[in-house]
Amino acid sequence: MRSWVSLAAALGLTLAGCAAARPGGAAQAGALKLELAGRTAVVRVALPAAEVDPANDHSITLLGTRGPFMLLTDSYASRGQSMSRCQAGHETWVRLIDTRTRTERWNKRVESCLHDIQPGDPVATWTGDGADFTVRTLSEPSTQMSVAADGSVTQRN
Repeated sequence: MRSWVSLAAALGLTLAGCAAARPGGAAQAGALKLELAGRTAVVRVALPAAEVDPANDHSITLLGTRGPFMLLTDSYASRGQSMSRCQAGHETWVRLIDTRTRTERWNKRVESCLHDIQPGDPVATWTGDGADFTVRTLSEPSTQMSVAADGSVTQRN
């Protein structure tokens, strides 16, 4: 149910050039289905198959857009380990998607049962008026990133 609430919030964006995020489903492991300019597009993303269970509990939350860049979280159920470790855990990434080229430009794991990473609050936000964003986890200092017009991403701190 959580994924449908996130999906409803993402679909609320109706401005021209904005994009909505939709879950890709079990058959699309390592890919996100996004609605871009009224058309469905598939964006391949980095996804460690040994650590996630794409057939179970996948959700996408759109955090916002800046020009052609979409910032979102993409969360999967952790693949269970021996002795019931991480049977109910999640692996979550912040991802930067370039809607022009339909590519993932950057990602960072921000929640993990397998690697003991806890997300900050908020986990990621656009900062200022440009294409800069900040990602927060409880296990390390905030990461500040800048996105150039060509889609290249650099760390600011």
